[in-house]
Amino acid sequence: MSNTMMPSDIRINRDVCISYAALCWQKKDVALRNVWLAKAAMPHFRKLLNIPKNVMFRIAGVRGRARGMYHAGDEIALIHANLKPEVALAIMAHELVHAEQYHRGDLKLVRDNYKWYDVWQGKRYTGGTKSYEEYREPPWEVEAFARQDILARQVSDMIDAEIAARTAK
Repeated sequence: MSNTMMPSDIRINRDVCISYAALCWQKKDVALRNVWLAKAAMPHFRKLLNIPKNVMFRIAGVRGRARGMYHAGDEIALIHANLKPEVALAIMAHELVHAEQYHRGDLKLVRDNYKWYDVWQGKRYTGGTKSYEEYREPPWEVEAFARQDILARQVSDMIDAEIAARTAK
């Protein structure tokens, strides 16, 4: 359950890969639907967000209670393979807001004395989230939660319009 691309991952295109393990699950159809959604959504997210050109989605299992995470070093947004489409799209938006925050330079991950710290706009934050409420408190999470549903709706509308235009031909 790594948030980096693994040798056994299957690369779908430049924007999306899926873990081999996700394809072996009983809910393989759910994972494949999220691959399709990620593939359809990424070009629209790129129009709406200032994210690095190499950012990609990895559809895979996620440890613990997390449904997604962004790894700035690898520019990979890990999205849990077993999510309903509307939830998956919101998680994709949330993680790409983090990609944008790193890209803008507002959010950094800094190592000091063998410990990692989040730095937001020059202020260092210590980790160790104890609860869901504490996880939502830092300013980068406040921004990501505030924007995720709006972005997900915009991208959903863009995908719908794209499908409608194709079927009208």
